[in-house]
Amino acid sequence: MALKYIKFGDSEREVLPNSTAFGATWFVSNLKTVENADDEMKGLSEENLRTTAVVNTSKFPLEKMNFTQDSTQEIKLVDYTPNYLKYEYQSKKDAFAVFSEIYYPEGWVAMIDGKQSEYINVNYILRGMQVPAGKHVVEFRFDPQTYKTGATITQLSAYLVGLIVILALGLSFYREIKN
Repeated sequence: MALKYIKFGDSEREVLPNSTAFGATWFVSNLKTVENADDEMKGLSEENLRTTAVVNTSKFPLEKMNFTQDSTQEIKLVDYTPNYLKYEYQSKKDAFAVFSEIYYPEGWVAMIDGKQSEYINVNYILRGMQVPAGKHVVEFRFDPQTYKTGATITQLSAYLVGLIVILALGLSFYREIKN
């Protein structure tokens, strides 16, 4: 979960790739459960985060804790914009994926093959999700209801202002003709 590049100077050549970086997403085989934020932070320094995700079960109760990884298992980020992320994966068994994205549930919707799915907070700040066996697509969309409501109000207000302008012009034109 480290930085992908390490910059050690001012020029563009003074950058080193970090070979220990985890990437955009990865599968873990274990979930370590903790009961509070302090233990969650402690777990981050005690666990191998490449194979284990730390989950605060006081916020996110879990049923399954261990997942079998196989050699053909693969997950990759295939599309990225600030409000849309698309991952493709394949796995012979159910798996647990950690996404190197900030967990922010307000407005973000997760989908597996177009069907809404749950995701949780792991490793104190990241997103995690149990995914079914097979070849699938995981998508995250930022689609907040407040934005939709605001856009509807804005559109209705624009129509209302337009109607008022048309009525005012029509009334002005009517008065001109009448005089």
